[in-house]
Amino acid sequence: MLAEGKNHSVVGTHNLAISETEIVDNSEHSEARTPFNAVENIVEDKEHIFIYVNADSAHIIPTRIFENHDKKKEFLALLNKKVGRVN
Repeated sequence: MLAEGKNHSVVGTHNLAISETEIVDNSEHSEARTPFNAVENIVEDKEHIFIYVNADSAHIIPTRIFENHDKKKEFLALLNKKVGRVN
């Protein structure tokens, strides 16, 4: 997929912000807004949190950005609440 065309808005550093109604994804080349009701799934593995907006597109958050496990749990709880998922 990367070789197929311009992917400046996909690859590179992104800054995600959680607002009251959406996830705002800013990069050097673009800004994307994902309403919480458009989130299809949230998946966590050992090193990442994946916020899927469709079957093949996700916001990918490295878990190393969190100060500790409690901060990561707090973020996931907030995110799940915003998208209407009960843990």
